[in-house]
Parts: sequence; C-alpha cells; structure tokens
Amino acid sequence: MPRNDRVELWKATHNALQHFATDQKNAESLRVNIGRLRNLYEEMASGLSSPKFAEDGLRDAYMVAYHPGHAFMTHYVLDTDQYVGRHLDLDERRTLTVTVLGAGCGAETLALMAWVKGKYGSSLNGLTVNLLDIQDWASQRNIGLVPLIREDISSGRLKLNEFQADVCSPIDRNLIIELVQMSDLVFCPALLTELASDQDRSSLLTTICSSLRVGAKLVIVDQSLVNNFDSFVGNAHHIQQVAVLDGGRFTLAIQDQIPVWLSRGIMDGSDGLIPRSKYTWSWLICESPKDA
Repeated sequence: MPRNDRVELWKATHNALQHFATDQKNAESLRVNIGRLRNLYEEMASGLSSPKFAEDGLRDAYMVAYHPGHAFMTHYVLDTDQYVGRHLDLDERRTLTVTVLGAGCGAETLALMAWVKGKYGSSLNGLTVNLLDIQDWASQRNIGLVPLIREDISSGRLKLNEFQADVCSPIDRNLIIELVQMSDLVFCPALLTELASDQDRSSLLTTICSSLRVGAKLVIVDQSLVNNFDSFVGNAHHIQQVAVLDGGRFTLAIQDQIPVWLSRGIMDGSDGLIPRSKYTWSWLICESPKDA
C-alpha cells in the first residue's frame, strides 16, 4: 500500500479523536492521565509492573497518546515487503479470520482493514477480527475505532467480535485456545512484555503456539527496548511448536505532522510531555508447520 494511504490512516485516526480530546473537561483529564501513563511506562521499563488500564482515564490517555501511532506502525509492519507482509499471501483466500490478544483500542483492526483494502480490494470477501483484552475498551473503541470501520461493518466486509478475558487466567484459557484455533492470523501487540512474569509469558506463548492450526501465522510486535523485547526476538529460535519465519527491528518516524490540537492543546511540552513522532519496534512472525 502506498505511503500516502498510511498517512491517511494517521490523519483519519486523529480526526476521530479530535472532538473528544478537545472538549475542555476531557482535555484537562487527558493531560493528567497521559502524564501518569508515561510515568507508568517508565516504571515498567525499569522492571516494575505494567499499566493495568483498569481506569477509564488511563484508557482514554492511551487512546489519544498511543492509538494513532500504533495503527500507523502496525500498517507499516504489514505493508512493507521486507517485514511481516511478505509472509502473508492471502490471494487464494476469500475470507480471513484474525485474533488480536491484548487488543486495547483496536489499532491492529484499523491497520488490517487498510492493508486488506489496499492489497486485495474486493477479492477478499470478509475479514473477521476477534478483539480480546482483560479490560473493557468499548468506550474508547466507540471513539477511535468504530467510526472508521462503520461502513465496512455495515457492508459485511468486516465482522468484529469483542471478548473480555485474562490471557493468564486458567478460567479463560479455553477461550484463548478456541479463538486461536479458528484464526488464520494471531496478533500479540505489546502483550508479552506487559505480563507479570516469565512464567506467564511462557505459558501464554505455549498455549498460542500449540493451538495454531496448520499454516496459521503468529505475529508478535512491540517497542524494541521494552522489557528486553529486542532480545526476545533475537532468541526466537527457542520458541517451540512453530517455525520462526522472520523477525527484526526498525525505526520509523511518523511521516506527517502531529495535529495542532494535540501538540499545542494537550501535549504542548509545558509539563514535559510531547507527542511521539518516532518509534523503534521489533517484530516476529511464526507459522504452524505441516509437520507440527
């Protein structure tokens, strides 16, 4: 997909957020909670626990400060020939089922829909996306996701299923297995690094990899320097039950302006907060082989 389409995705995502974010009451709350969220991420980088997003205020802060950038970066990972996209050949398929574990606001859905439209046009009859997260992101998705995909849902091109479950809970494990087994593609965006322990990460990864159907792909993406994720990608050959197809690291600057309402109205630098304009991500794509 051309770079211009990715820039349009960046603009459209911010446009969807503008009315909510520029309301005076919301703007004041966002400034406070974006600062809190940045502090929590800094603590996580120092080895402390990750943000839990149990509060609406923190979920709103994530939606405004991170959601557009994550949609932009996910599209880049999918669309650029030397990354994940070159391993996803869907030309012979008429439908595609994707499960996103740790889905948050739904940035991956926006990126997937834009990528599918750009690459396959009308040849792909249906995209089903299962969004799973431990928290209830319905309010944020109704602002930053649903308005951008409403036509795709009403036309039948996109079906969205939402689940609230804990990927580390034995109670919810059967749901995780069921969703993975029905999927052509499983996304784990910024999920493994936010789990509390190595045991939780290992257990979830084992569950996913053992549940993938033959030929299905697993994509794991996150910021490179968060909780040694770059090292995890570099040692991916240790992952059992799947074939590691590829992985790597890249740095990408956002190729468009930060909206004025965000850079001057909410994250204006007066409290040390400025919008992110560059990301360094690592990524990994695995496949369930025929002889697994």
